[in-house]
Amino acid sequence: MEVLVQKGYGILQLPCPETLALGICRPPMNYDDYNTTEHRKLCERLCDIPVQMIRRHHEAGDTLVGMIGIQDSPNCAISGRRGVFMEILLEQLEKVSLPLPRIEVPVEYSEGKPEVQTAFLHELDQWIKEND
Repeated sequence: MEVLVQKGYGILQLPCPETLALGICRPPMNYDDYNTTEHRKLCERLCDIPVQMIRRHHEAGDTLVGMIGIQDSPNCAISGRRGVFMEILLEQLEKVSLPLPRIEVPVEYSEGKPEVQTAFLHELDQWIKEND
């Protein structure tokens, strides 16, 4: 996200429902493990503040470029099997007429593969230009 800061963009960090529910050291889990009534209620509560903050920025006339998810995350994936947290967040944003453009960080990005990182940074740059 360094590239966004260097370009002068602010970042609203979303809360991590996995960390809040299970802590930093947690076992690997999938969508079905998180798709419970209890976890969905947690996600609904966690979405309240970001939705209000996004709404306030929108009302202030700030340019909202979009939302960045994490590919294949059981909570933060946007495409394919959407994550539990993102399902709820995107529903809440739609309800208040604040849909945002979206992009995902590829799974391989954090593995340090230079070709994946370069391709994603190019895609991110194009996405910013299209949505700014």
